Amino acid sequence: MLINDEATRQVAETIGNALGVGFTLRNAAIAHGAAHIEYPDGRALGIRPIFGGAIVQLWIIGNAKPAGEDEPPTLRLLEGHLYHAAVSLIGTEADPADLILEKLTNDLLPAFEFKPHYVGHRPWEDAFNNALADAIAEQGDRRRNDDEGKAGDEPPLAEPRPDLALSSRRG
Repeated sequence: MLINDEATRQVAETIGNALGVGFTLRNAAIAHGAAHIEYPDGRALGIRPIFGGAIVQLWIIGNAKPAGEDEPPTLRLLEGHLYHAAVSLIGTEADPADLILEKLTNDLLPAFEFKPHYVGHRPWEDAFNNALADAIAEQGDRRRNDDEGKAGDEPPLAEPRPDLALSSRRG
């Protein structure tokens, strides 16, 4: 399936609506084959068909201010910095808007909050995995503490006396 300028505008409108309130298509007419969707806080994303509409180039533009001298470095995508991805429409009959939205949701939009360091780096997955591991560890600590509290309520088990164990074997 190929995508043209008119379809790009329609896909951009669909994606803007799917992303929720605030995201708007900046230009009703497609400028130089690209659609630009903006959010009031300065974040933006773009969509452009390339190679005759067989591939769709996607990008986001960050809005985070650089950290000051006394602040820790930001993990967010800095203001004016871009992060790119592409979607191939060759050999698929799926709706281009669905494919593009999936790529944006999985690979680009998380980069607003956790800037990737290299191609293929997905720091948002690391953040999720770390949070999940912390939650599992915390739950395990709670269970151990609960088990320890229950063990204190029950009478301790008596240890077998060695002289009785030996006498029962002889007998």
